Amino acid sequence: MRKLLLWLLVLLCFSANSGWAAETDSPPPGNVLKVGFERDHPPFSFVDEAGNPTGFNVELMGLIAKRLGVELKFVPVETSDFAEQLGRGTVDLILGVKYSAARSELVDFSDSFLSLSEALVVPKENKEIYNLSGLKGKVASVQRGSSAIDILGDIRDVRMNIASSQTKALELLLHGRADAFIGDYEVVRYYFTKHKLDSEYDVRINSIHSYEIAFAVRKGNYELARQLNEGIKQLQQNGELKRIYNAWFAPLFPQDTLWKQISWILGLVSIAVFVFMLFVYMINKRLKKEIWRHTKTLKNYLIFQQQILDTIDNGIFSINTNKTIQLANRRAMEIWNLKTEPVNTCISGSSLFKEIEQIIDLPLDENDHEGEFVLIREGAEEKLVHYYAAVLKNDFDEKLGWIISMQDRTKEKNLQNKLVLQEKLRSLGQLIAGIAHELRNPLTSMKVFIELLPRKIDDHRYRQEFMKHVPAELHRLNHVVEDLLDYTRSKVPVKERVNLHEFLSSVIKPFELQYAFQPIQLINLAEKGTSFYFDKQQMKQVFINIITNAVDAIAESEVKMITFEAGTIDGYPYIRVHDTGAGIPAHEISKLFQPFHTTKNNGVGLGLYICYQIMAEHGGEIAVQSVPGKGTTFTLKFPGAGGEFLCTPS
Repeated sequence: MRKLLLWLLVLLCFSANSGWAAETDSPPPGNVLKVGFERDHPPFSFVDEAGNPTGFNVELMGLIAKRLGVELKFVPVETSDFAEQLGRGTVDLILGVKYSAARSELVDFSDSFLSLSEALVVPKENKEIYNLSGLKGKVASVQRGSSAIDILGDIRDVRMNIASSQTKALELLLHGRADAFIGDYEVVRYYFTKHKLDSEYDVRINSIHSYEIAFAVRKGNYELARQLNEGIKQLQQNGELKRIYNAWFAPLFPQDTLWKQISWILGLVSIAVFVFMLFVYMINKRLKKEIWRHTKTLKNYLIFQQQILDTIDNGIFSINTNKTIQLANRRAMEIWNLKTEPVNTCISGSSLFKEIEQIIDLPLDENDHEGEFVLIREGAEEKLVHYYAAVLKNDFDEKLGWIISMQDRTKEKNLQNKLVLQEKLRSLGQLIAGIAHELRNPLTSMKVFIELLPRKIDDHRYRQEFMKHVPAELHRLNHVVEDLLDYTRSKVPVKERVNLHEFLSSVIKPFELQYAFQPIQLINLAEKGTSFYFDKQQMKQVFINIITNAVDAIAESEVKMITFEAGTIDGYPYIRVHDTGAGIPAHEISKLFQPFHTTKNNGVGLGLYICYQIMAEHGGEIAVQSVPGKGTTFTLKFPGAGGEFLCTPS
């Protein structure tokens, strides 16, 4: 009985002591709660630029204090002596202390509100430290009083550089005073993000040691711990804890945020669909009316378009990719002798439209094409048709078909043939007159000498003049006959590949020897190795005639120069001869290549015509440009890539 009373007395004393402790330690409403915090431990607790405490722990404690109805007074403390600060009553609680069994012997902890881990951080260029064993013989920076010191104590030959805070320990690594840093992963991520150091440092291990974070209170202050636990629990239940966590760290439950975003998006889409359907319903009748009006306008436009197409002189065929005629105007039907419209007629394999099918089978995808063909239809005259074909494409560069424009040029061709015949007859008359003139002059001179022969045969002076002039006139007659033979003789070129530079040098050499004592320059600028394909003898005659004329042209010039060059323009090879002579008057240029036209006193007028004829037989052409006072340029143009003359290196 005595023992029972003794136990009851002990229990009553304990209860009274507990009630006193609760009464004295719990903060009554309106009291100030002194809160210890680390001033350099972002993002958990730190001092902002204005000098005010901030961070995740500070904001969390602020919400709990609001619930308790107390004011907070923040006191900076060091983690190494937080238990001593609580014991002396300097502070009532410490923010964000790592829980451990050893520390729980010194202070009481609230429920944990955060789980964290420590990370191993090294510079990216470090190729030695990938785990804790790689720290052997290295220097690691840590915070004083942190669990990292205990971790490194189990590793041999590791030197520690201890700082007062996580941030200062991290700065030791940045300043090269440590090889690695071990500390809170969230501190590392916050610091690197703020200072943009992600590209320079690497987190080799982000979970060395996991631990819990809680509030620390004085040993035995159960009431304050209880109130903190209730505050933490309430903030967890109403979502405030998750909100401030997401504000300072990576989202705790990103899937919740994702579902909320999806819900918002679906809601907005639903509203948009409803508004759109309402809009469609409201304008449906108006659209129908507008469609009917535009259809009528389009129909009238198509009728107007067809009327325009029927009034033009060109025949038009529009054909789709299935080779079906989509449009044909009146003129096209007349050219083809059609009595009914060929619209929707497939031309593939059709003998009636074989010419059109041959045209669209050409590779027209990139370039337009034009040409001529002879249209032969039974019971109708042959027609010469000139066409222009182009590919039709839409805005997306997709092929829709072809459009072919045609002109009946039969009348123009017949008229051209008549004009050619008239020109030939005129040229023949001019040729006969030229021959008569060229033969009459030497024959008249010879006739005079022959008539005087019976009377003057013994005259010594007469015989000298006779031997001087009669052979010269005979030579002149022979020269005229030879030029006439060259003029009338049509020779098939014997083509061969010729090294142009060597060929021009061989043509120029006799002139250089002939005019060696005169200031005449003949410059060959043709590139060595360039070759042309032509009749070597005929082209030699062309260049001799051009050079002879050029030498006469530069006779009165101060600078006597004849230049030869070769190249290509738009795929067409050319040889160009330029002189620095007096030039040719504009009214003379159109007559240069006519037979028996000459501006020289002793010329026949067939040299340039023979050059023109030789170039024509080679499939090329000769052109001349001249500026009076500056010189003349003869350009010999040859067929391009489509012919057999290619200006290519040997």
